[in-house]
Order: sequence, then structure tokens, then C-alpha cells
Amino acid sequence: MDRPIQFADYDGTHFVAQGRASGQSPKEIFDRLTSDFPKQSIFRKEQSFAATCILWHAAKGTGAHREIDEFLHFWRDAELPLLTGRMRFSPLYPENADY
Repeated sequence: MDRPIQFADYDGTHFVAQGRASGQSPKEIFDRLTSDFPKQSIFRKEQSFAATCILWHAAKGTGAHREIDEFLHFWRDAELPLLTGRMRFSPLYPENADY
């Protein structure tokens, strides 16, 4: 799930389908998709968000639907920084670094 989204078929669709096929509840799948969402790379965030949209449709009528809906509304306009806090690069001019 660390690749950019491709047209029509992407990792997130398979993730949700496999979870549903193995008997996981929408809540369990949602928790697996989003437990580390703020720390995910940008491509994984795209995949997780798109998969959560698919899950939102599948979860209608379940208790997880509202939680998924709140997640989507919160993150839909959020900034997606290209770098997460997991990576640290040396600045070009170390004397001007703010760390």
C-alpha cells in the first residue's frame, strides 16, 4: 500500500476485499487502515483514504459507518505533507539548521 493509486485497481481495494472475505468487520478493517494514519507516507495515506471510502459504502448500516464518516470528513481537506516525521534530511547549510 505504499504505491501511488492506479486507475480503477489499487492496493486499497484489495485490502478491503481481503478483509471482508476473511470475515473481518468493517470496524476491524477501518482500525487496521487508520491506526497509524498520521505517520503513513503520502502514498500509503492515499491508499488508506481511498480504501476507507470503499469501506464507508460497505459499512452502511453498521456501527462503524459513523466513525468512518467522521474520519473522512476530518481528513478530506487535510494537508498531505510529502515527508513524514520518520525521515530526517541534513540541510544543505548545516549552520542554518533549526535543530
